[in-house]
Amino acid sequence: MLAVCVGLELTLGTTKDLLTRAGHAFGTSEKYQIYSFLFTDFRGQSIDECNDFLMEMKLPPLGSNERNIKN
Repeated sequence: MLAVCVGLELTLGTTKDLLTRAGHAFGTSEKYQIYSFLFTDFRGQSIDECNDFLMEMKLPPLGSNERNIKN
């Protein structure tokens, strides 16, 4: 869900509202402060740039795990 919010360049307020409506929320830990940073000072950056930043901060990248689908 965070990847979609970053991709849509949503504000922190809108992202928090969507997360709350989905039954999730940002906490107060450093981890959530880093995620919040993506929607304030890092807003407008690409998913790849955000993921590079998150990995530098020792957090997993945004997005889902790639799935192998056999036809």
